[in-house]
Amino acid sequence: MVKQACRTIAILLVTITATTASARPIIDTNDEMDETVSVLIDGIPVVRLAAWGELSARARADIVACRLENFIDVGDLASVRVESSGGVPVVMTNLGVLVTADPASALLAGARDERALAAAWTLRLMTLLETRAGMKLQYERTADASRPAPGRVLEAAVLDLRSSAGTRNTQGIQVIEGMASWYGPGFHGRRTASGEIFDQNALTAAHKTLPFGTRLLVKDDVSGKSVVVTVNDRGPYVENRVLDLSAKAAEQLGMTARGISRVVAQVLPTR
Repeated sequence: MVKQACRTIAILLVTITATTASARPIIDTNDEMDETVSVLIDGIPVVRLAAWGELSARARADIVACRLENFIDVGDLASVRVESSGGVPVVMTNLGVLVTADPASALLAGARDERALAAAWTLRLMTLLETRAGMKLQYERTADASRPAPGRVLEAAVLDLRSSAGTRNTQGIQVIEGMASWYGPGFHGRRTASGEIFDQNALTAAHKTLPFGTRLLVKDDVSGKSVVVTVNDRGPYVENRVLDLSAKAAEQLGMTARGISRVVAQVLPTR
C-alpha cells in the first residue's frame, strides 16, 4: 500500500482542483514474477515498471503510486499528456512528471518504442481515472492553443498504439476490460455465429455484442503482449468474461497455459 507520506504531500497542493467520485479508488502496487512491479487502480494495472538507472522496479513503482495518489486528490485529468523530458518520453500532468517510459519497460510490454509505451500508459490512465475515480474530462477542443485539448491527447495516444499494431486512424475510442478465455480444438472447423468456419489458427475472437468484422487490439495484462483480432463469433457465455479468443490469439498473448487472463481490448477503426 502507498505510504502515508503521499497524503502529506497532497495537503500542500489543495489549491489545485479536481472532481472525484465519493468512493475513492485504491492505489496499490504488485510484484510481478518477472521482477517488474505494477501500479494498480482498484486492482487494475496502470503501468508495469522494470528497474531503470539507479532505481529498482519497486522504488519506481512506489514513487509513481505516490504521485498518482496526489494526482487523484488534486490533479487535472485534462492535463495528462505525453511529453519529452531530457529526450525521454514521460507521462506529464499539471503536477509534473507522473512516470518515465524507459526502454526495458517498453520491451517487456511489447511496445514499439518508449513513446508508444508512454502513449499506452496515458490512454490507460485517463480511461481508468474517468471510470474509477470519477474524474471528469470533456472531449472537445480548447480555445487555449498553448494547452492540448483532451480529445487530441487521446487521439495521439491511440495513434501511437495503433501504429505499433500496424494500423492508421484516429477515430473514436472504445475500450473493453475484463477476463478473456480461449477456445480451439473442440470447435475447429465448426460454423461460427457469423457464418464463417472457425479456424483455431486464425486471429479471431468471440464477443457478445460487437458487430462481426470489428477489429480489436487486445493486450494481456499479465504478459504485456498484444494482438489484433477480428470478431467473428458470439460469446463467451461464462459470467464475468468479456472475450473468447482463438487458440492462435491466445498463443500470441502468452495465455494458453493460464486458460484465462485479464485483458484490455481497444476497438480499432475499419480500414
